Amino acid sequence: MKTSILTFSPKGDTELILRCPNFRKRNEPKDESTAKETAPENEVEKLDNTTTGNGQPTEDQPPVPDVYFDLSASVHNTDDLKALTASDENGHFVDIRLRVSSAHLILSSPVFKAMLDGPFSERIRNKGNLFEVKAFEWNAEALVILLDIIHGHHRSLPQKVELDILIEIAMLCDYYRCEEIVETFAKQWITAFAEDKPYEEEATMNWMFIAWVFQRGDMFNSKVAMTLQYSRISVHTDLPLPSAIIEKVEAQRLKLINDILNNLYGLHESLWVTNDDCKPECATMLLGSLMKQMREAGLEIPKPKGLPSTIRSLVGLSIKELK
Repeated sequence: MKTSILTFSPKGDTELILRCPNFRKRNEPKDESTAKETAPENEVEKLDNTTTGNGQPTEDQPPVPDVYFDLSASVHNTDDLKALTASDENGHFVDIRLRVSSAHLILSSPVFKAMLDGPFSERIRNKGNLFEVKAFEWNAEALVILLDIIHGHHRSLPQKVELDILIEIAMLCDYYRCEEIVETFAKQWITAFAEDKPYEEEATMNWMFIAWVFQRGDMFNSKVAMTLQYSRISVHTDLPLPSAIIEKVEAQRLKLINDILNNLYGLHESLWVTNDDCKPECATMLLGSLMKQMREAGLEIPKPKGLPSTIRSLVGLSIKELK
């Protein structure tokens, strides 16, 4: 049983230092109108990139000073974890210190194993005779949940978590490569979100990332299918989903759009030159209706020489709307 929210092993030999906790503030999901207004022409939307997908600073960030104020004594519960900020009201960077067991970390994560069981500075003990492992900018609540799982404090775990915390846990699991030890609990949390909701760009990519981390193939395929059918802009995410996956989904989306365009222009051409059993009045009515809908969708008539320019004009429309 835990005696403190930051103590996972009272006799632990390691201090995990979380610097600049809760650095990232995830944006609220954009609605469809916002996505349409901000989408560039068939280009990946430029995102705030002050940190990498794994939470580490990017190269163009100014160096962070190695002076931090320890706020561990002020953390007593989950609300205190949520209230933590990367710096205090005076602009001083802060950290919290978590007492953990190196044996548990090594068994659960090859990344922690490399830090604690290899030729790294973490093998050097501090003045308190403890090893030190430093982490930067992670969500404090998500990190505590992960460490509770690693150290077997399962009664301390929440039955449900908010989506933003589940995303942060997935990011931690991806970075420290400890998905397996969290998988059972993640399944329970994911199940709590089982209700169907209307498609939304960012939320679908969030779930695609969660499904990929925890190897939920059925959910992953479902979110890919939704993205292919409903996405109005280029496939992108600020989460550390492999670029190969994003590129493959986007390539498939563009292929489907291209196929639909070819079919539409083929139908347009066939109605224009038709000599079959369809009466001229019938062909004229069908052709007029088709041209009207194509114009409303932003399609050029007659067919342009190259389809790429046409595809770029369709930003803001989904495959579902083109069918």
